[in-house]
Amino acid sequence: MIKTPFKNEKDGRWANKRKKQTMSNFIKRSFAIYMVLMMTVWGLLGVLNVNVVQAASANSLIKKDGASAVYYLDANMIRHPFNHSREFFTWYEDFSSVTTVSASEMSGYEIGSTVVVRPGTGLVQFVSIQGDGTMDVDDPKVYAVEPSGAIRHIDSAATAVALYGSNWEQKIVPIINVIKGYYTEGSALTSSSTYPTGSLVKTSGSSQVYYIDGSTKRPVTDAGFTGNRFNMDYVLTATSLSGYTDGSSVTASESAIALPMAGSASVSIGTGLTVALAAGTPGTQVSPISATNVSLLKFNLTASADGAVTVSQVNIKRLGVGETNDFAAVYLYDGATRLTNGKTLNSTTHIAQFSGLSLSIAAGTTKTLTVSGDVQTTAGGATSGNVHYFAIESGAITTTASINGSFPIQSNTTTIGSST
Repeated sequence: MIKTPFKNEKDGRWANKRKKQTMSNFIKRSFAIYMVLMMTVWGLLGVLNVNVVQAASANSLIKKDGASAVYYLDANMIRHPFNHSREFFTWYEDFSSVTTVSASEMSGYEIGSTVVVRPGTGLVQFVSIQGDGTMDVDDPKVYAVEPSGAIRHIDSAATAVALYGSNWEQKIVPIINVIKGYYTEGSALTSSSTYPTGSLVKTSGSSQVYYIDGSTKRPVTDAGFTGNRFNMDYVLTATSLSGYTDGSSVTASESAIALPMAGSASVSIGTGLTVALAAGTPGTQVSPISATNVSLLKFNLTASADGAVTVSQVNIKRLGVGETNDFAAVYLYDGATRLTNGKTLNSTTHIAQFSGLSLSIAAGTTKTLTVSGDVQTTAGGATSGNVHYFAIESGAITTTASINGSFPIQSNTTTIGSST
């Protein structure tokens, strides 16, 4: 069994106090880790005593005066956002090199694609953010990162151990799935693969570190290590590097290595979301008093084919000859994953509001959500014989896209039965 993970407060990486190298166990588990919100860490910048300059230079880090988000300004004077502090800390140790610019200057720089995780620093896994701020793995694949956001799926736990050691799970950097489009998937890493480009590797018994560039290993000098802001925490140990050819030494900072890399693709935002009753929604049923997690309504959310859609809020309304206090709590699930804490039905509007979801639905795909509830006890106010049904009304879903559907979308009836 794998214990609940904890995180590194600096970079938000997954960590584990007990580790098993079994991919089937790893991919089945649901990480529950409170997200280090970008504004929390970026907010530290807001109190730094830095002067606003008139013009930033190319290949520098910038932030707007009075704001907290950090950008990389490339050689073409295009600014690329760091989506989260996790990405930032794979490139930099701290915020000391960030330059503050005026609002007018910042608005003059065109916005480009997001900065990706630095090659050779960590493995990535794409996650969704639940309504309570925790992360959940909805794509079990773990990837290694190469230059310009190229990613390579690690095909098994055995491969991960062979390349990254027995603590490979602790190297995972969680990335929100809505920006996966900035990464480009390449060939998988298998047991016969060499280290991905960008890796830092040494052999056991030696202190010499090499930068891996395809099939070439390049010795890194002390000056090259410092100049490219390499970190010994990311250096891997191999039993042998005999399969690589020798390349030129890395003796100083090299822009192709040291400067942040932006993803090569853009993320398309979908224009439409279709809401419909799911085929698996429960039929007419009787639920005993005190029953827990009773399935009440299932509905489908389908994103248009032109891009991903994000849903931020869902309102579920109770209808029928019954009372709101027949239910102690109402829940919203994406498959087996509960999206938020239990909600109570408002005694006036009879609505349970599920907000702050950040639920991403990939282009052309469907998510089936389930509304369930805990029936109150008799002492708590539940009344045998009361009848309920649940509905999604027009305007009940908040999303980035236009909504299509035949509203209201309604469940079948649930009648409160006798005590269990």
